[in-house]
Amino acid sequence: MARNLQFLYRASQNKLGVDEFYDRVFVKRLLTAAWLASVFDAMGIDGVVHGLAALVQATGRKLRALQSGQAQSYVLGMFIGAVIILAVVWLSA
Repeated sequence: MARNLQFLYRASQNKLGVDEFYDRVFVKRLLTAAWLASVFDAMGIDGVVHGLAALVQATGRKLRALQSGQAQSYVLGMFIGAVIILAVVWLSA
């Protein structure tokens, strides 16, 4: 009987291997999935966000020249646009 109890004692000290099983099956896989998600977030999602921000900034720098604040240039642009529209309508008729 002492041998049976000794087996139970050793098994309880090892916690019947539950902790090792849980670590191997769940914890390591979840840590791997979390690492993959963080890499995807850092390289994929953040890359898209930063790329769009750079695109908007570059577009703003290029379009800045169009907004000079001088009404004469705005009127000239509207006049040229109206002439182009009238020419297209006149030529297509």
